[in-house]
Amino acid sequence: MRLDPPRRLLLAVSGGADSMAMMRLCAPLRDRFEFAVASVDHRLRAGARAEAELAANEARRLGFDHAILERTGARPQSGVQAAARAARYRLLINHACASGAGAIVTAHNADDQAETALMRAARRSGVRGLAAMAPASFVAADAGAAIRLLRPLLQVRRRDLRNFLTRAGAPFADDPSNEDAAYERVRVRREIAQREAGGEFPVERLCENARAAREAAFSIETAENNRFASLNGRFDEHGAAHLGADLGERDAALIARVVQAVAGGDYPLSGAQALKALKTALSGCRATLGGAMVKRRGDEISIFREPAAVLGRAGAAPPAMLEIAPGQSALWDARFIVSNRSHARLRVAPAGAGAAAGLFPDEDRDLAAGAPVLWRGGELIGPAWEFGHSTPLADERFFRRVNRFAEIT
Repeated sequence: MRLDPPRRLLLAVSGGADSMAMMRLCAPLRDRFEFAVASVDHRLRAGARAEAELAANEARRLGFDHAILERTGARPQSGVQAAARAARYRLLINHACASGAGAIVTAHNADDQAETALMRAARRSGVRGLAAMAPASFVAADAGAAIRLLRPLLQVRRRDLRNFLTRAGAPFADDPSNEDAAYERVRVRREIAQREAGGEFPVERLCENARAAREAAFSIETAENNRFASLNGRFDEHGAAHLGADLGERDAALIARVVQAVAGGDYPLSGAQALKALKTALSGCRATLGGAMVKRRGDEISIFREPAAVLGRAGAAPPAMLEIAPGQSALWDARFIVSNRSHARLRVAPAGAGAAAGLFPDEDRDLAAGAPVLWRGGELIGPAWEFGHSTPLADERFFRRVNRFAEIT
């Protein structure tokens, strides 16, 4: 995928050596691009604010506008790293959109890429996982518009960026968490350093493997898209997918990808799991997989959100009741953008809950159960899609692979 950068870019600069070097490298390019710089203060450790201030001072000295984005709210009780990452991207994306930037630029480098590739390999990720980080992709925050995320330094070593700053006499900070072996990435980083000290070249090899995996993943995805089209594949207003039933073992990876798009999951499913579910569905029985249901309906295979996942049965908690103020939009169940175009507050609930279930004929009831309906106070208004209030994201997730960062509660 080739994505030419837009004119205005937001540089994500933490104060560490990598991002400070990136900012300095961008300074001579101001005749070609408009730059803004932002740093995120997570308020998770002492020293974070000082690092952001260091970045701010250096940015202004180089002639860049700078903003410190501060995370608010209570510290999460678990999943601190994941929550911090999601919060960082949400803040950066929202700031980029508000300031007119068409892309966020990060300083992920070759060492980061190698570490990511090695961690994915340890988890036995498929070819898409082994591709590690893409030089260009799409991200969004909650219900906002998607923008580009660019990583121009994926072929540059971390030591070279640090040496560049040292030669220039430029300041930077060292994050103490980069030495904390409680984190998997730190342990992997040390393993790579030990192998390099022994005369190996793991970073170069892992990065080359990631590049090859990315090319293979692109070829696979192109073939799957063509196969989806040949099966008359489509996504409907319920966020469900429908494909012709002429499916076989070779389609297991395609089914896994469709399930992930429809169910809103963050992690890919295995082909073996998808094949088992597909065979069950083709035999005339329902199958559940990754938060979705796979079901034969005449000459089609339909894949839709598993009702139990949104209605709270089978040990699955339902999505929290969502209230939307007039004129606002929100992300619901990671699968829909629901907008309130009325003049009163609206509530969003799954179509399979309570009185809303009676809106649909029996043959469509389970398929529509996971789609949003609107309530105003105690009054059921009806399906959100009938009033133009909802946008299903399955199509976006399948074709554009937009990574939406939702608030972690």
